[in-house]
Amino acid sequence: MKSQDNNHKVTSLQDIAKKLGVSVTLVSLVLNGKAKQSRISDKIAEKVLLMAKELNYRPNQLARGLRTGKTNTIAFIMADISNIFFARMARVVEDEAEKYGYKVMFGSSDENPVKLERMLNMFLERKVEGFIISPTLGSLKLIRQLKEKNIPFVLIDRFFRNLDTNYVVVDNFDASYKAVSHLTKFGYKKIGTLSIFPELTQMNDRLNGYKDALSDAGIRFENKYVGKVDFENFRESVYENVRKLLMPPYNIRALYFQTCIMGIVGLECIREMKFRVPLDVAVVSFDDPAEYKLFETPVTAIKQPIDEIGLKAVNILVDELKSKSSGLQKVVLPTRFMVRRSCGNLRYG
Repeated sequence: MKSQDNNHKVTSLQDIAKKLGVSVTLVSLVLNGKAKQSRISDKIAEKVLLMAKELNYRPNQLARGLRTGKTNTIAFIMADISNIFFARMARVVEDEAEKYGYKVMFGSSDENPVKLERMLNMFLERKVEGFIISPTLGSLKLIRQLKEKNIPFVLIDRFFRNLDTNYVVVDNFDASYKAVSHLTKFGYKKIGTLSIFPELTQMNDRLNGYKDALSDAGIRFENKYVGKVDFENFRESVYENVRKLLMPPYNIRALYFQTCIMGIVGLECIREMKFRVPLDVAVVSFDDPAEYKLFETPVTAIKQPIDEIGLKAVNILVDELKSKSSGLQKVVLPTRFMVRRSCGNLRYG
């Protein structure tokens, strides 16, 4: 009886060559599409291809890449793989890349520029041809080096204002402005917000949208009403900031969460404090995960076009890899404001 290991043996070039009684070099030339230029007859080439199919041969992309410089592989480096936004986009990126014949390697920098650099180097060693990257704070130098080396890449979610690159983002300022303006129209004057990494472009734009919406409603901006969340101690920091804003002396009665992860944890804290949404505190949030529709009071949220971001990022990168791009592509997509009961309007479901 054959062992299970033998049944699952990976077919090699040597296996094909041995079966046909030809050299490994000949098999390699045929499978790499170089039969004609190497003056290998069509009959022999056809036999090699049929035997490769019969033995279920699968090429080693890394080994082929070392020989040809082409691995048909791209990398997607996310800022935080635990974030619902990136997790969902990973599937879109993988499916779209496959349509063009590319495999995707994934990594998460965990918002750490040192880890991002390590991942970039690792993927480059594996001959990855291009990158889709959500850059971390402090990674400008790394991204500039990619550009200087003419390595194709597309930034998503955030970008650098002083560096010309391909990017796909949403209009964070406009989305934030509309969300907070919605609260002011319901008569809320003390509106707090939770932010994280305000130095990043997308978070900075969200904070500025919040500020301008207050200003246009005649409400003075108070820095003390901005809760700054610590990424390293995320859950504890969200709880601490929510409690501080809702309790005296602040007594905030409307909260704007600038990410859905802060929103989900923040709503847990609100529930534990026995505050009712929206009767005691109104809530709006950036991002719109499925969980928001399942809360007892469905959450008013800013819905990002996650699928479209992923699709456009892949398309831009593939265009550059295939030399079809006529220049840098800077894409800013609109969001949708999903009004539900948590914002204080009980007419909405």
